[in-house]
Amino acid sequence: MIHLHNFRTYQNVIIAKYCVIFNVPFIIQAHGSVLRIGGKKSLKFLFDIVYGKKILNFASLAIAVSDLERKQYIDMKVNPE
Repeated sequence: MIHLHNFRTYQNVIIAKYCVIFNVPFIIQAHGSVLRIGGKKSLKFLFDIVYGKKILNFASLAIAVSDLERKQYIDMKVNPE
């Protein structure tokens, strides 16, 4: 089991890819970085289209640190279970 921290990182892209290839379960804990807030929103949008949604869809579990973050995951189409 691999535990990924934050959301939009190059390391997460690589690790998630190899987890899928080698059938290793991973969990994601975004620490408040799910929504596209702050600067570079267009780059975050592009990341989400190319990598982000795949990372969230292939994750075995998404850990939310608050109810607000749980709602953010749901807005990104993560299964609320």
